[in-house]
Amino acid sequence: MGGMPYCSPAVLNAFAAVCWTATLLGGYTYGGLEHSGGVLFWYAVYWGTSTWMKLAGPYYQQELEGYPLWSYFGAILNGGLVMPLCLAAACHASGGGGGASSPFADDFLLSRVAIGTPRSFWIAQGNAALCAQLLKDFQVFDKGFEVHFAAHHAVSIFGLVLCLALPVGAATGFVNAVLAELGTQCYNYYVLSGFSAPSKVLYFAGMQLSHALVVPLALALWGQHDTPLWMRALYMFFCGLLILLRTVGWCMYAQKELSAGTSRKGKEGKAN
Repeated sequence: MGGMPYCSPAVLNAFAAVCWTATLLGGYTYGGLEHSGGVLFWYAVYWGTSTWMKLAGPYYQQELEGYPLWSYFGAILNGGLVMPLCLAAACHASGGGGGASSPFADDFLLSRVAIGTPRSFWIAQGNAALCAQLLKDFQVFDKGFEVHFAAHHAVSIFGLVLCLALPVGAATGFVNAVLAELGTQCYNYYVLSGFSAPSKVLYFAGMQLSHALVVPLALALWGQHDTPLWMRALYMFFCGLLILLRTVGWCMYAQKELSAGTSRKGKEGKAN
């Protein structure tokens, strides 16, 4: 994003150690080998892809908003392709489609997910893919990254592990993760397009739309009293904190766009 303080190597390593521990221990405890194996598989995929692009030439090394081009392509691979496909596979394994209030939606979103079923496999793979994508960042950025970015990754990983632990609503947590990643793709397009006019509309509307869709699903999960109160409260806390962190960045770019617009108007006024 640029403009915010970077983590020192010691702080970044501490973040990485905590996040790896939470992912592997929590993932294995609540998601079994489906999840922990998936984390290692997807980590190898994303680390390998990022390393290949880093070595492929100067094109991928171009920096946009303080981060290299290859990092945006890696995020698109995960959030724009792998996670939506895992969600589609999990829905298919649950028996089809249906509207938001259909028996299918109720069964898929707000039911227990038994480990070892096709549905649990694809939910675990989507969850593991996002964990791996976030964990990979701690190793591949030569300059490290910003405190805000590290906090975002830590909150996301703990939230993802919590989603696996939910007795009821693990699928809801995964759907919310996919929605959040689709909001991130709006940001990626905004930056990659050179801040074009269409991308501004997509980013500023799309990011908040993803938040608006996450909130009612989180509230539906809050209403599931089969899940312990502390889990529901912690999930709501993580959702709120993640939305806050993403909105901070959104506001920074909104301020930048408003300042740029005011500057252009001032120059046009002087020219006239």
